[in-house]
Amino acid sequence: MITNRIKITIITAITVTVFFSVFSPWQSFAQNTINFPNNQTNVNMLTSSCQLTVSAVQGPYYKEGSPTKNENEFFQGTGEKLVVTGKVLDFINCNPISGAILDFWQADSEGKYDNEGFILRGKVVSDENGNYKLETIMPGSYSEGNITRPAHIHVKAWIPENPGNPSLVTQLYFENDPFMDAFVKEPLIMKLEDKNGTKFAKFDFVLEDYRNFGR
Repeated sequence: MITNRIKITIITAITVTVFFSVFSPWQSFAQNTINFPNNQTNVNMLTSSCQLTVSAVQGPYYKEGSPTKNENEFFQGTGEKLVVTGKVLDFINCNPISGAILDFWQADSEGKYDNEGFILRGKVVSDENGNYKLETIMPGSYSEGNITRPAHIHVKAWIPENPGNPSLVTQLYFENDPFMDAFVKEPLIMKLEDKNGTKFAKFDFVLEDYRNFGR
């Protein structure tokens, strides 16, 4: 009887271990393999080439209705000029996405947001090659209670007429900021290069684009 109980205990332990290793909701699954059901009997496996851009909290300062900025139009405000460039890419095959909307908002050089108007707020649209260019100023850090947040730029990104209307909300940070906190994620940290008094950074956004899916 004791031997049988030991066998049952071992089998139960193995079963529980296998169950949690396969079905555990806490397991970290890779983002680059997604199953799309084609019908009830067949499943097409779709493997993406690009990792989706990491999301982050939106925060309380977003405002609807910000204007679209021209490529060479600096956001209003005084401070050190900053130019962020990059591409908007499709996560399935890394193809460039044209017409994607990047809605940026940020604090000024003193860490203050304009909540009355649209200073340091605006949309940038990716061009036919998926390129975008944000011309602005370096944001300042600011305090929230006992926490000082590092300098950052918020962005909400989406693609018009995209099935399901998936959108990205994230924040971009700057390397070597002394106030990095628990909200900062490594893939969202940008390297800065200084040229003639203007800082330059690069960041590529990878979004869900289903406009041609199934065609």
